[in-house]
Parts: sequence; structure tokens; C-alpha cells
Amino acid sequence: MTISDLLQKHQNGTYASMLLSAQSAQQLADWLDNRGIPHDQPQEFHCTLCYSRTPVPQAVAMTGPVNITARAAEWAHLGDNATVLLLDCKRAHSIFQLLKKHGASHDWPQYDPHLTVFKDSHIELPNQLPDFPLVFNRIIAQPLDD
Repeated sequence: MTISDLLQKHQNGTYASMLLSAQSAQQLADWLDNRGIPHDQPQEFHCTLCYSRTPVPQAVAMTGPVNITARAAEWAHLGDNATVLLLDCKRAHSIFQLLKKHGASHDWPQYDPHLTVFKDSHIELPNQLPDFPLVFNRIIAQPLDD
């Protein structure tokens, strides 16, 4: 596929994220369950790298297996949309900056790597943080929907 083909395919923008490994996802889900914290399906746990309304076909070249470790930094609500774990993850910042160099747009004042735990922000933020590493094992990139 050529860059021209990718630009056409990504004409409405590009989404890229890191997926939590199955083992880390299950460990996090078990940790959340043991504390009565609601969460999405473990296979949906991810860290968004870019949600760009500008096409970034170069993101496709970044897809595939990775081994990126993050630590939970704090809980937060992402507007009215989600409850997230903010992450300490320098690699996510580096990848975001590279995507910006390739033209990615960003709708927020700053990039805060986070793991979406629950697609609802109307829950009380937990007091505890997971104290184990969160391992991401794959980067995906896809066109934004119309």
C-alpha cells in the first residue's frame, strides 16, 4: 500500500493506541474486581497514542508487537467520557511526539498517557493505585470513522 493509498484510507484522521497484554489486562481486571471498581472488558484496556483528525498514515508503520511497561500514576475522569488511570510511561510520550512530528493533531491542551478503565466518569475515583507494572504488547493504528 502506498502513502497515497494510506492518505485516502485515513482521510478523516488516524487513531493509534497501545493494547495491554492479556496477562496484564487480566491482572488489572482481577485487581479492580477485588476492590469493587467497575471496568470495561479487559480486552478493551488500551492507552491512546493519538486521536488525530489529520491523517497520519505513518502511524501504520509503527503497528505491531512491542514491549512497553507503564506504572499507574493517578486516577482521573476524562471529561464525562471515562474513568482512567493516568500512566507514567515515557515511551507513550515519545511515540505521541513522533506522531505529532508526522502531523497528528491533538484536541487537548497536553498529552497525558492514560489507560481507559471504564467508559463512564460518574463513579467515585478509587483511593488505591495498582502497584504492579502494566505491560503493553501491541500498537494498532486505524482510520477514524466518518
